[in-house]
Amino acid sequence: MIKKKWDMFAESVSMSLSNIAGNKMRTFLTTLGIIIGVADAEVAGILQRYFADFSIMFLMAAVLIAFIMNENLDRRSALYGLFLRIMPVLVFVGVVYSVLLCFVAESGWWSDAYPWAYQSLLETFQFWT
Repeated sequence: MIKKKWDMFAESVSMSLSNIAGNKMRTFLTTLGIIIGVADAEVAGILQRYFADFSIMFLMAAVLIAFIMNENLDRRSALYGLFLRIMPVLVFVGVVYSVLLCFVAESGWWSDAYPWAYQSLLETFQFWT
């Protein structure tokens, strides 16, 4: 039973990888993301604000891969059910991470626009300051 599920998963991954190699858009987005990421690292170093330059290319490629895996999985398999349970959790973690980035002093969103509110928020959670 476990071997059969593993074989189904391995077949799905191999089909997805063959689709990735054949799809020029995903390859282009991934390559462009790597080129821009390396250029940013060489020119200015990797800072939080520079991730916006190249992270969208990786995000689009990852979403396309997730769609391909969704199409290739058998709808009645346990792996498909697992996929449907994991994806919302990953999206939620991504949204929480993006919201928490708003509170980083480097990004300058709240710390520069509303310094009094930012300081009050810090003192709410960092009561020892």
